Amino acid sequence: MSPDTGTSTDIAMDSVTDLPAEQQADRLWSALQGRQPNPGMLYAVTTQGVYCRFGCPSRLPLRRNVRFFADCAGAEAAGFRACRRCDPRGERAALQAEAVRAACALIEEAETLPPLAVLAARAGYAKHHFLRLFRAVTGLTPGAYADAVKARRLQAALAGGTRVADAVAEAGFGSESRVYERPGRLLGMTPGAARRGGAGEEIRYAFTESPLGLLLVARTEKGLCRIAFGPDEPTLEGSWPPASHRRDCFRATEPWRRNCAPWSR
Repeated sequence: MSPDTGTSTDIAMDSVTDLPAEQQADRLWSALQGRQPNPGMLYAVTTQGVYCRFGCPSRLPLRRNVRFFADCAGAEAAGFRACRRCDPRGERAALQAEAVRAACALIEEAETLPPLAVLAARAGYAKHHFLRLFRAVTGLTPGAYADAVKARRLQAALAGGTRVADAVAEAGFGSESRVYERPGRLLGMTPGAARRGGAGEEIRYAFTESPLGLLLVARTEKGLCRIAFGPDEPTLEGSWPPASHRRDCFRATEPWRRNCAPWSR
């Protein structure tokens, strides 16, 4: 089926609503020119026969060759196929997220960080490709993610009353010196404060969406003290002792990668 090459004012959508079709097209074209993301809207290029997300890295088409659609079904019904670069159907992104999710599960279950080659092979990617993909999806390197997992184990052991030396060994850090050298980086507080469940610490946390689902980011004035993914807010909130955290909306609208950045260094 050949694409329907209707004019750029032919807008198959529920609309940018109360505007006439021509003004809707003008507004969408401006967003397209500015490479601005526009969730819920797609554009098609009649000369290429493809449809794309707003912000696609492909070369900007001429306006007379552009049509706008509200969903993939509408674009495909008009004869357009999905762009391979920006993946408007999200199929490639879903496969990549699943590969990274499986790698995260492997890291969570392992006592020591699996080699990058092992993680990449299990995911079906070359090492350097997998490293870029893992960081793009989680905001962290595999090593930083493993540190976050061990920090969670350490916090849980300390909050349960385990002696610091034993908790450090159980968490997989190898020696106490590594924890005491950078307590703010790993725990956001000293091991002693973590053993008291964070009592006396000002812990602020917020939720943000990520490719792996809901992300909890928490921190003290000393640094990040928890990064965790989960299905919903109650599950993530319930994973801490009640006295150790306070809900706060710090930078809740910021990109999740920026919230994770301190762990990646």
